[in-house]
Amino acid sequence: MHAIKSLINTSRIQHLNLSSNMISEVGMSMILDDLVKNSFLKTLDFGILEGAVRKNSFGVDGSRCLAALIIQNKKL
Repeated sequence: MHAIKSLINTSRIQHLNLSSNMISEVGMSMILDDLVKNSFLKTLDFGILEGAVRKNSFGVDGSRCLAALIIQNKKL
């Protein structure tokens, strides 16, 4: 998660694909503030890559974080 946080905070990346990265609700909460504050990001993908064994598993709390992100970051 530290690499993802660093990427979000130190670059002007506009498109970020985090599909099939086994991000849990704890991981989602770790990057939430960084994603909310990021003004460059236009698209963010948490989907599942076709044929991937690894999947993101946000759970209820992670889904709430994702909803908060969508509400607070108007650029996404």
